[in-house]
Amino acid sequence: MASTSSLPLASASIAAALLVYLLLSRSRRAPIAPIVLPPKEAANGVLRDFVVERVLRRRGALHIFETLPPKHTALVIIDMQHTFLDAGAAVEVPLARGTVGNINALARAVRERGGRVIWIAHANTVLGAGDNDWAAFRCHFVSGVHRKRYVESLSPGARGQRIWSELMVDKADIVLQKNRYSALIGGSSQLERVLRSADLTTVLLAGCKTDVCVESTGRDAMMLDFGAVIVEDCCAALTHEEHRDACETFVQQFGDVMSSAEVVAALDRGAADCSVTRPRSAIA
Repeated sequence: MASTSSLPLASASIAAALLVYLLLSRSRRAPIAPIVLPPKEAANGVLRDFVVERVLRRRGALHIFETLPPKHTALVIIDMQHTFLDAGAAVEVPLARGTVGNINALARAVRERGGRVIWIAHANTVLGAGDNDWAAFRCHFVSGVHRKRYVESLSPGARGQRIWSELMVDKADIVLQKNRYSALIGGSSQLERVLRSADLTTVLLAGCKTDVCVESTGRDAMMLDFGAVIVEDCCAALTHEEHRDACETFVQQFGDVMSSAEVVAALDRGAADCSVTRPRSAIA
């Protein structure tokens, strides 16, 4: 019978043998394939490397959609209105002015390829002077000093509520109003009805702010089974960091993030393949 003094030595020997076994068995496993990061321009210049790596590990491709059928694709431009773009306006988003050229160019490209362009303009439902029907917002997020100016600037027909004058709205475009951050939440706008009636299965999202109305609409689009793409060089937030963070969250869970050049290339591939009626996934 072994003495009690030899038990610690035996336990240590067993532990050492087990550790060697585990190390040897792990070394025999197939090595993990390295992640090859795409060039910076393929990540739109906005997504950080650790986010790109996470997306590639999860789904094997950075972009979800390699082909976008134009006839089933809508460019949805959100809140590009005077109250967001005018210098000193009630809810100014200065960086949004820098997206106007890209939005005009992309809208033209979408029209030329047979897609639809939809402009979404926020409009407050006015209940009285300086008041609207969104109590959860007006009572908690806008102080009394700014409330009247905010509500009136986005009242239907007010200058602030109109689409910014440098944006080129075509007579064939659709113009809708919304009264919540998301244009697709129930009761906010007619966007869902318009998309489904026109057999538009994918939305390209542009406008401001990336991290508020654009992202909210994109999240709801995905929840309603539409393909959703944030066109990152056609969107803006109050800061570049907030814009980046919104894009990084969106690309991981809700849709694609592409540049306008990448979108046009995907539309061209879709136009060349008439059999495609929904966006073709790049994911195996």
